[in-house]
Amino acid sequence: MRLQVHMSEPGYPRQVWEAWEARRIMDEDLVELLPYAWLYSQEPERVLATARWVTMFRAAGFLLLPTNLGRPTTPLRAFRGATEARMTGMAWYLDRRDAAPISKRHARFGEAHIYVTTVPLEAMLAHLQRADEGPEIIVDPQLLGEIVQSKGDFA
Repeated sequence: MRLQVHMSEPGYPRQVWEAWEARRIMDEDLVELLPYAWLYSQEPERVLATARWVTMFRAAGFLLLPTNLGRPTTPLRAFRGATEARMTGMAWYLDRRDAAPISKRHARFGEAHIYVTTVPLEAMLAHLQRADEGPEIIVDPQLLGEIVQSKGDFA
């Protein structure tokens, strides 16, 4: 099935959701479509509700892009740059230094910080990497434990 918009267009994630929900694409198609729908979206959770992303990631199974990133085998310490209201999002970085620029970008929504948590294996949905950023773990935020503000936000 061909989608009607290019993956870099804002409507691409929504179109993937609608096609999948209507069964015009199958779960196995999500393996190829979903990483790009996430990675090419400027703010994925603003384009499509978190619950819809989680549902699709669960249907696709754990995703890797690039495929050499490797699937985590233990819980991971992860970092997220965000405002307090957005600290429970889906995208978490494995390196604190990768979260700092994101925190600065989120400052337009209010006071932003770097948050840290330990991501349990059952919360992990994907391990993805954009060309210009460090690897990120995509998580089901409902399964995260304690999230705390990291010390020295922008160091």
